[in-house]
Amino acid sequence: RQRQMCIRDRVKGITSPDDTAWGSLPCVGGSSFQRINILKGAIAVARIKGHWRFYRRLWAQFEKVIAQVVKVGALLCWEWPLQCAYWLDRRVQKIIKKYLLLRVRVDGCMYDLRAKRKGVEGKPMQKSWIICTNSPIVASVLERKCDRSHEHVHVESTDSKETENYTIPLVQQIHAAIVKAITAKEDRKSSSQAVSYTHLRAH
Repeated sequence: RQRQMCIRDRVKGITSPDDTAWGSLPCVGGSSFQRINILKGAIAVARIKGHWRFYRRLWAQFEKVIAQVVKVGALLCWEWPLQCAYWLDRRVQKIIKKYLLLRVRVDGCMYDLRAKRKGVEGKPMQKSWIICTNSPIVASVLERKCDRSHEHVHVESTDSKETENYTIPLVQQIHAAIVKAITAKEDRKSSSQAVSYTHLRAH
């Protein structure tokens, strides 16, 4: 009940095109590592199912936020890793199709995501996110794919936890994108409708 009240308060706070809703939703249950973990026995399976139950409850509440954002023409963004299984969930697909949202790829190596573990310190790490948004400006400013000018190291060991956070350059670019989108007074109610869902799925 307390969580539902919190969501209602968040929804009430979204009132105009100058507002922004950014969702950093947990992706534990949809992680690609779960494809391995699910083979580790009944306890692991139960834990993964628990993550999915939590995700479904959280998503149901987030849909209310999305509906309000679209209603008032506010700015919407949320992200999960590229390989997160939640992107394939029919509930998520339905929302993306309903509102014809944009999805753009953000490669961490292009935002200074680097390993800290011994032996590979400072090496660019290979991790990508998808940011889903109703703002063409945010999409164009944030999209950044690897330019193949460097070699990557895989995300593993102690660096796995580090990649749950945004890098400083990514945070700065997110802020710049939001400011640019709001300052430009883009019509997100109509501009999002101009992009075909077929195009989005190609990402």
